[in-house]
Amino acid sequence: MIIDDLTAIPLFADVSPEVLRAALPCPTCRTFLQGQRLFESGDPATGFFVILRGNVSVELEGAFLVPRGEHELIGEQALLANDGRRTATVSARDLVSALWIPRESCDALLKDSQFSLNLVRVLSNKLTQATRDRAYRYSKEALVFGEFRAHVAPEVLDQLIADGEAYGAPRKAEVIVLFSDIRDFTRRSTDLAPEQLAQDLTKYLNHVVDLVHQHRGMVDKFVGDAVMAVWGAFEDLSAAHARLALDCARYMVTSAATFTLGAQPLQIGVGLNAGTVFIGNIGGDGKRQFTVLGSAVNLASRFEAKTKDFGQPIVLGEDVARLLAPEVRSTLSKHEEIEIKGAAPQRLYSFDPLAAIGGSMKGGTSNELESRP
Repeated sequence: MIIDDLTAIPLFADVSPEVLRAALPCPTCRTFLQGQRLFESGDPATGFFVILRGNVSVELEGAFLVPRGEHELIGEQALLANDGRRTATVSARDLVSALWIPRESCDALLKDSQFSLNLVRVLSNKLTQATRDRAYRYSKEALVFGEFRAHVAPEVLDQLIADGEAYGAPRKAEVIVLFSDIRDFTRRSTDLAPEQLAQDLTKYLNHVVDLVHQHRGMVDKFVGDAVMAVWGAFEDLSAAHARLALDCARYMVTSAATFTLGAQPLQIGVGLNAGTVFIGNIGGDGKRQFTVLGSAVNLASRFEAKTKDFGQPIVLGEDVARLLAPEVRSTLSKHEEIEIKGAAPQRLYSFDPLAAIGGSMKGGTSNELESRP
């Protein structure tokens, strides 16, 4: 490679031939095959490359960061860093030809004001592009987290992000499941205009989501008018979660009548169950959903259906009741050997918060978890 060839590269534009000859008396070009690494993260920075032909990938800890192509610089920032170590790994994406600029040549070139100006321009362009890329990625991440924020309370999501929690990783967990349903929804909604149905249902569902979040639960999904929520998905299940879930159910029932469906007040039923469930993302690239699955979920729905039989709006399974404090459990009505479709006979507990207002259950949200993330 001759000096005249160098002046066609933006980094060396308007740099005098004398300066180039003194700094690079014998310009060295290196060739890399597809997949071959130019250098690895942690390597000492002994120089940098100018890509003459082909393309490379810049990666960090196995994650692709950015591509680089013709006339772009690779590795120059490590020369300017205090520790002089590579911060990323660079590999050839195809057949690559690159000009090697050793450290001593770079030091000599930096004494020339035109070269220094060119280098500043290159770095500035890189920084501008990196800022744009980061803004784009943040906007996409904000959309993703915005979707998940609808599942959990803001402080729970903030803690997951701070901890680096892979919330979508498939796993099993002990949780409390809440399943609620609007009474006589199908019949009452049939004669409503779609716009009115959407308006009435949205107001109610927004309220329920707020209540679940206030009680540190996770909204798993809406199934028509039904709402499914979970406690203990991201922390070890405890008695505090049971009280939070019951408090949430109580406020859902007592506040339902403040909402209407076709100008008629709402009534709801709520089932609560505890057990082991699958938690995580299911599906593929075309469609993926974070969800909670398992027999404990099905039982919570069955328990909700029993609210009609018992004439009380909240029904709990034995495993939830066992987690509650004795003074709370004593306010519940016990039902022995109740037949449940698809399961063994169950001991169930029911509760009507409308009848208990002013009694031992009166109070605000449990504060037992306020000190926890």
